[in-house]
Amino acid sequence: MASVKSVPQLQASPRGKAEMVSQAQQLALIKDTRNMIDRHHKTMHQAFLAMDKDRNGRLDKDEVRQALAHWNMPLQPHEIDAIFAGSDVDGNGSLDWNEFAEAFREALQESPFRQGDVWKGG
Repeated sequence: MASVKSVPQLQASPRGKAEMVSQAQQLALIKDTRNMIDRHHKTMHQAFLAMDKDRNGRLDKDEVRQALAHWNMPLQPHEIDAIFAGSDVDGNGSLDWNEFAEAFREALQESPFRQGDVWKGG
């Protein structure tokens, strides 16, 4: 089972200095993203399929960025990087279904699973 890893990410501050994105900030981004997905799709798997524009079974940063912007949740590049840093377990620069689903597991721990959310396969 893949697990979400916490990796501090550098982000540019308004003064141009590098700052770290904390684990709490990563989790907040994931929770906000999960809430936005909930508003637009019945299941996480449907959201994954909608985001996967090239139908290769993996989400790259641009696909995630475009989907979230389309859903009125534009994120800065460092925010997308922070989500991927904690979610891209195999480090290949994209999220497969299992990585995507696992990334949002923490966000769901505070609320019951919705019918149709499947964390293995799909």
